[in-house]
Amino acid sequence: YAMSHMDLDDDVKETLISLYKNQMGNKKNENLPRKTYERILKNVNYECPYCSVGSLRTIDHFLPKNKNAFPEFAVAIENLVPACSDCNHIKGEYVSTDINNQFLHPLFDEEINEKWLIADFIISNDKPFFIYRVMDTDAIEPVLLQRIKFQFKFLDLAQIYEGKAISKFYEMSDKWKHNPDENSLCEAIGHIYNQSNVNNWETCFGEALINKANLLSRYLKQKILSDI
Repeated sequence: YAMSHMDLDDDVKETLISLYKNQMGNKKNENLPRKTYERILKNVNYECPYCSVGSLRTIDHFLPKNKNAFPEFAVAIENLVPACSDCNHIKGEYVSTDINNQFLHPLFDEEINEKWLIADFIISNDKPFFIYRVMDTDAIEPVLLQRIKFQFKFLDLAQIYEGKAISKFYEMSDKWKHNPDENSLCEAIGHIYNQSNVNNWETCFGEALINKANLLSRYLKQKILSDI
């Protein structure tokens, strides 16, 4: 966030930007730069490191490559982050000099094992909803937590996760209606969602339902009655 720009001539900047665009970014090429591009896309378990939802389709320049930003890193491997199309588009050429408003770099920022993502399950006007948010916690250093909150809001991850959760809910609820008592629901949900990734939207989805098993049970029983 405090990095200064290299003093490069405009022609050098244009050459570096063109090198990425015409060699690495050109799908028609079968040369080493293009193969390197494709290898980068396969390097993060096929999930976007920014949202953990989208499929890897593009490469994002963590520090923007345009002439007024950081063209010196246009083809630097460490600056090329595989990302889904949506996150790449939303992030765009964003760059900030504010320490609190930095995106998390998948290569250089350590993996966060402490829990920061939480979801809540509610029923409003007889309709189910999920609410996702970043929880306040002393287990994560304040600046890092603020960066998580910033990226979460910037990419509108709450809306993305809530949409995923409600789709998953409707997909699973037909199965759950066959045995809608609380204990059976907790057991069924527990078998599906493990705790290996505490900040995964599906893990939080399962936790939210288990925490509101009584509410879920009542909702499903009402649906059964209304379907009769």
